Amino acid sequence: MKSNEKYLETLAKKKIYRVISLLCVVIIFACIIATIITGITGSSYFLPCLALTIVVPFLFYVVLWFGSVLFRTRDKTEMTDNDLKN
Repeated sequence: MKSNEKYLETLAKKKIYRVISLLCVVIIFACIIATIITGITGSSYFLPCLALTIVVPFLFYVVLWFGSVLFRTRDKTEMTDNDLKN
């Protein structure tokens, strides 16, 4: 029974990561489109848009990586706590 609960929890985590990843892709795509539009029109917002296009993917990667590290650490501590109880 515990393995089934663990499996469902893993599926829920994967679903959350998929939604977050899709949201990241949409935001990155919007940054790219904004950079292209500001570049074509010669707007003064071109350099900030270009900076966002470069920085945002890195920040999303760091956030997703840090979240996976936290989930892994929490899973390991739960396992050791359960092992100590038994």
